[in-house]
Amino acid sequence: MNLSYQLSLLAALCVVCGHSFAADPLAPMLNLPGTGEDAARIDFTKLPVLKGQHAVVTHGDKTNFPDATSKFFCLRTSRGFYVLISNTNPAQRNPLCLSTSDDGITFTRMARLPIPDELKDGEFVTGSRYGSTKYESFQYPHALEHDGQLLIAFSRKKQAIEVIKVSLDELDRLRN
Repeated sequence: MNLSYQLSLLAALCVVCGHSFAADPLAPMLNLPGTGEDAARIDFTKLPVLKGQHAVVTHGDKTNFPDATSKFFCLRTSRGFYVLISNTNPAQRNPLCLSTSDDGITFTRMARLPIPDELKDGEFVTGSRYGSTKYESFQYPHALEHDGQLLIAFSRKKQAIEVIKVSLDELDRLRN
C-alpha cells in the first residue's frame, strides 16, 4: 500500500470521525533527522529496530473459509469478539463482507457490508490497470474502532476510497 493511498485513507477516517483534515498538498510529510524531507536519503540500516516477537510459519493450514485471494483485515473489538473483513466470493472482489468470531479462529456469522452499488457522480478510469473490471470491486479493507462504531475503509476499483460506519451494537445483533 503506497503512502498516497495511506494518507487518503487517514483523511477519510478523520472526516468520518468528525475531525477536520486540511493540509497544503505540497506540505512535507517527512522530516527525519539527517534526511530532512528527502526520502531518498533514508539509511534503512540505521533506523532503530522496535522490540517485539517474531514467529516463522512454515506452512498454512487449508480452511473452508471463502476468499477471493485478496487482502483481508482482522480486528479484536473492545467487546472481545473478532471481526474479519474480506472478499468472500472466490470469483471476484465483490461483495465485501464482515464475519465475526469469539476466538479469532472459528467465524460463525457473516454479513455483507452496506456498500452502495454505485457511487453517485463516480467517475473511473477505464481501459487501464485501474478499474477495468466489468463489476464493482472492493479491496484493501482496513478498520478501526471509535466511539462504539467500527469504521471500515476500503477501495472501490482501486480508485476511490470509501468509509462506512457499523455500530458495535449492530454487530452484537449479528452475533446473537
